[in-house]
Amino acid sequence: LLTKHAEDSIAAFKKAIDRTPEAFAGDRNWKNYVRYNLAAAYLDAGSPKSTLDELKAIEPDSLDVPNRIKYFQLRARAHEQSGNLTAAAREWAELAKQAPSRGIDLSKVPMLESNFDSLLARIQDRGQLEELVEATDKSPLAPHALFRLIRRELDENKTAKASDHIREFLRLHASSPKAAEVGQWLRGLREGDSAAELSIGLLVPQTGKYARFGQRIIQGVSLALGIFDGSE
Repeated sequence: LLTKHAEDSIAAFKKAIDRTPEAFAGDRNWKNYVRYNLAAAYLDAGSPKSTLDELKAIEPDSLDVPNRIKYFQLRARAHEQSGNLTAAAREWAELAKQAPSRGIDLSKVPMLESNFDSLLARIQDRGQLEELVEATDKSPLAPHALFRLIRRELDENKTAKASDHIREFLRLHASSPKAAEVGQWLRGLREGDSAAELSIGLLVPQTGKYARFGQRIIQGVSLALGIFDGSE
């Protein structure tokens, strides 16, 4: 496996599993170790489905912290290789969510945030991003998912939803490094709203037999908007 001979390592790992006696001391942990390496070999061989199938036989609760981290990392890589970016992001989200109760120090998980951000940037579907916001709730990855959802809503001109999520972000993640940029988005939306409020179009007749009515409409609208003060 280390020398990149994936097919040979697959055959060897399978033999190791098949030939391990059921009464072998530490049988469960040993087989989990071998199955993990078999799954990794399948991924190197370009077979992410086989990787995921093999990992299903491993119960993550039985793994110690370092191997639990590797388990979720390998699942994430397999989903990503198969093209299911949302499922890959969910694996990173699950790892982050389990961290507090499992004693996992996420600062020691290589490239956790950057891998998650990379997946989010490639997910175009807004509904999938909304699902990931829910999946990362109250986890260290929550601001990353919400940030990307807001960016997608702004790109799609969903300004009302974006405004709500921006306020939510600033309320929940004020200390995030991304808060400054999100605050700028909010100011931009407010400036846009102000400009929109000053842009008024009115179509009325100003010539012909209805010109008198058109002029009265203009005067009424001008008065209502306070364009003229009481002295005019």
